[in-house]
Amino acid sequence: METIDQEQGRLLIMPVQHRYNLLFWSIISVILINIGSACFMYYMAGLAEQLLNGRVDVIHSFESRLIYLGLFGFLGFVIFVLSVVWVCMWVHRMASNIETLRMPDVRYTPGWCVGWFFIPIANWFMPFICLNEKHKASQSINTGANSESWKMNGLSISILIWQLCSTAQWIYSLVNGIVSPRQQAAENPIMAFAEQLPNNVTPTIIGVGLQLVMGICLILYAKNITKMQNDYINASM
Repeated sequence: METIDQEQGRLLIMPVQHRYNLLFWSIISVILINIGSACFMYYMAGLAEQLLNGRVDVIHSFESRLIYLGLFGFLGFVIFVLSVVWVCMWVHRMASNIETLRMPDVRYTPGWCVGWFFIPIANWFMPFICLNEKHKASQSINTGANSESWKMNGLSISILIWQLCSTAQWIYSLVNGIVSPRQQAAENPIMAFAEQLPNNVTPTIIGVGLQLVMGICLILYAKNITKMQNDYINASM
């Protein structure tokens, strides 16, 4: 239900700062976990190479540390799921505020701004289109811009870089899955894992690097829109 400031005649919107804080710390946590996981995988790959070169004395150290890789993976998955939830919560609130302000010719509803993230193929490009629309609209919420003017606002550089890194990550994963060498699996599961681990280090480091840039860009995008909507809220007080 729309609420109007009786004194200024302005539509009131819901605060987004709390949801931005959750988004910020969840993305930072994902980044830190991914960096830690990549560093530990690099260390384990060194042990694996020693093992494959005949250093049987390191097999106990290698085997005993495998559980930590699993813990990194589990913790990373849990935090990633939480970050997805909090990012979606922020996106929905932010888009709902734009809808409440009745910005003319805004095409994408809050529900679809979130939903496009989960639709295969469409999630390659539709989130970028939706988020960029909300960025343009948010730039004009304090000026009451009409459709002709807010659509002329500049695109979000941070969300553009986010989209480019997301596309690059998908393409790299696809190409790496096709061209990566297939090794004959060893009879011992530990040795089989040791043979595969060194080949996974470079893709992991590249993936973490792209995710780092994507995380920072998403934080900057959310921070910018949160500030613009906070300015509107403060002006209504």
